[in-house]
Amino acid sequence: MKLLIDANLSPRLVPLIIDLFPQSTHVWDLGLGPSDEAIWIFARDNQFMIVSKDSDFYRFSVVRAAPPKVAWLRIGNEGTVAVAAMIRARHRELVDFSEDTAAALLILDRP
Repeated sequence: MKLLIDANLSPRLVPLIIDLFPQSTHVWDLGLGPSDEAIWIFARDNQFMIVSKDSDFYRFSVVRAAPPKVAWLRIGNEGTVAVAAMIRARHRELVDFSEDTAAALLILDRP
């Protein structure tokens, strides 16, 4: 399972989760910039799950469905280390979500 980390999250997040989610990357590393449409298309065409704090992808997911799958982090203004800890703690849930063919959106609230 590959995660595509949205522009509203730090690129420093990728090294903190890469051991659990190999081949994951940040949108800036791919030159995608902040365009939600470009990010959506890239994720869909390259089998990535979008991870974002932005509600725009929630709306895309509701209207367009999957693929791609979207994990929406509702974690407020927590820093990169806290975001990484949340993703790591919810690893099994993210894997199960990725394997659920009927699911398009996973909302992860802060504990």
